[in-house]
Amino acid sequence: MTEFNSYRRSEDIGGPMAMGEGYRWNVPIVTYDFDSSFIDYFGTNGVAAVEEVIQILNDLPPASQIVLTNYSKTYIKGNNTAQLLGLLDLKSHALALLLEQMGLASPSRWIFSPGKFIFDPQKIDWPVLMRNYDPIFLSPTNSINGQEYVYQSRVFYAPPAGYFGGFLILAANTAYPLRTSASFLLQQVLHPPMLEGTVLLGLGQDDVGGLRYLLGTNNIQWETLLPGIHGFGTNSELANGALRPGVEKISFQRIGRNYGWAEGQPVATNVFVDRFWTNGVLHQQVVERYVMRPDFLFTATNCSPNLYARSGTGHWVNNGAVEGRDGPGVIQPPVTINFNPVSSHFATDLRVTDLIPQSIWGYFGISTNHPISYGRPAVSAGNSIFALYFLPNWSVSPAFSWKL
Repeated sequence: MTEFNSYRRSEDIGGPMAMGEGYRWNVPIVTYDFDSSFIDYFGTNGVAAVEEVIQILNDLPPASQIVLTNYSKTYIKGNNTAQLLGLLDLKSHALALLLEQMGLASPSRWIFSPGKFIFDPQKIDWPVLMRNYDPIFLSPTNSINGQEYVYQSRVFYAPPAGYFGGFLILAANTAYPLRTSASFLLQQVLHPPMLEGTVLLGLGQDDVGGLRYLLGTNNIQWETLLPGIHGFGTNSELANGALRPGVEKISFQRIGRNYGWAEGQPVATNVFVDRFWTNGVLHQQVVERYVMRPDFLFTATNCSPNLYARSGTGHWVNNGAVEGRDGPGVIQPPVTINFNPVSSHFATDLRVTDLIPQSIWGYFGISTNHPISYGRPAVSAGNSIFALYFLPNWSVSPAFSWKL
C-alpha cells in the first residue's frame, strides 16, 4: 500500500483491509466531549448537531439484531437554500468522520483498488482488486447500496519518477455517485462544491452492514484489551490477549465535564463484561476501565487549507503483525476530530478576478427551515457577503477595491 500505487494519499485515514483484517473497538462504551475551542465557535447549537449524529449511532441495535432491510439505500439529499449559501453540513461531516474512527473506510474509494504496479518494457501490469464487500454475503462486490460501479484505468508517463496511473470510478444515473455515509468525505476531496447544501439522512444500508460485521459475535479475532482496563471486584487476574468476539454494540457516553477534565485523573470509569474464547470454551470476566480523557474529542482550531482534520491510525494496534498481516486490529483512543473554524474565507488565487467565498459550516436538513451558518452573519440566498474586484492592469499596479 504505497503512495506509488495510489494508496496513502492525503485524503486517506488508512488503507483498505481484506476480509478478516478489519480494525474495531473492543469495548462496549466509548466517551466523548467538546473542548473550549469547539464550544466557543459552534456554541450549543454545534454541540447539539454533533450529538444528533451520536444519537444515530447509539440508536443502532446490537449487531445480531440488525435487519439490513430496515435501513434505506437512499442516504443523501440536497438543500437548495444551503447550497446557494455555500454551506457544508456540520452534522453530516461529523457522522462520516465518526464512521472512519469506528473502522469503516470509504467503499467508493476502494471499490476498485490497484494491486502491485509492475512495469516491464513490453507491458504494464496493474492488477485490480475489489476491496468493497457485500454486507450480507461478505464477498467482494462492485455494488454499493444497490448501485453498481465500473471503472476506467489511466496510465501515463511522468518522468523522472516513471509510470503512474489512476482509477476513475463511474456510476450511471445518480446525482450523488458516492453512495454511503462512509464515502461522504471522499466526495469533499473530489468535488467540493457537490457537498454544499448536501445532507446525510443517517446511515445507509451498507454502512450498517459494515458495522454489523465488525461488531458481530461471529467475528472472532485475537485481541488485546485497551490500556486502563483491569480486573473488577473479585476478578483479580486479567486475561488480556485472547480470541474475542465482537462487542455487538458500541454506546457513546458524554463525559459531562466539558473541557475541564484534570490531567492524570480519570474522567470516567466503565464496568463491563469482557468475553473471550479459550480451548473452544467461551469465558467471561468483569473488568473496569479508567478513562483518562475523552475517547473522542471534538475541537475547532485552524487546520488550513483543510476544512477538517482527524486523528490517524498510527496508534491503532495491529494484532496480525506477528503473522505479517495488515490486521485484524484494535482501534485505540484518543481520537481528535477537528473542524476548521472558517469564517469569511476566500481563495487567494490572483489569476482570477471573480473570487468566491469558500464553503463554511452550517446546520440544516431537508426541511424548508432557514439554514444556520457558523462564523458569519446570516444572509439570504443569492446575496454575497462581499466580493473582491481587481482594477485594470493590476499586474502592473496591484490596486484593488472592496465592494460590499
